[in-house]
Amino acid sequence: MDATLTSDRPVALFIDGRLSASHDEATAEVTDPSTGRPCCEIPVGCDADVNRAVGAARRAFDAGVWSEAAPSFRKRALHRLADLMAAEADALDALDAGEMGKPVRERFCNAV
Repeated sequence: MDATLTSDRPVALFIDGRLSASHDEATAEVTDPSTGRPCCEIPVGCDADVNRAVGAARRAFDAGVWSEAAPSFRKRALHRLADLMAAEADALDALDAGEMGKPVRERFCNAV
């Protein structure tokens, strides 16, 4: 796998359970510190984005879907998240390597 991080896909904010465009068009370029090359651009975000995210978090908390859920439900959900992350480990590793400038061979999973 090529460890070079580049993204032609637009990066969006994740608010209220879905990808969402920022209210501000400003972006920040992410640069691979090991090469000095740009990897991708991410939304900078703004106060309106923060307010949307905080509002969504408050609604989710008040609804009690997670906070009042049975421990067995939360366990299944967290295991599902872990499975999804494991299935995308190589891609996530390449993203981490590109952002941090570390070699992909220095995988955290190998250190455990």
